Amino acid sequence: MCNLAVQLGTLLSAVISSQLTTSLSISHGHYEALWLLIVICAGASLIPLLLVPLIPTEPFHVRSSLRFDDALRGDADAAERLGAGVKG
Repeated sequence: MCNLAVQLGTLLSAVISSQLTTSLSISHGHYEALWLLIVICAGASLIPLLLVPLIPTEPFHVRSSLRFDDALRGDADAAERLGAGVKG
């Protein structure tokens, strides 16, 4: 699955950069807009950084076990949440 995602990302990158190169009229011996292509590509490489806040701070199995531990310790709210998760 991961390999497929990498291959699709590579293909998409090649198609987009090819379209940009064509639309900016960059060709052999005609490099006046090459600086703009470099700036666009560098800026686009920073886009994934916008997704960093979405990365969880702890793995899912750790969060689940913490809720289970809270229920075992007698936390009534945790016990209800854990029971609701099992029933529903």
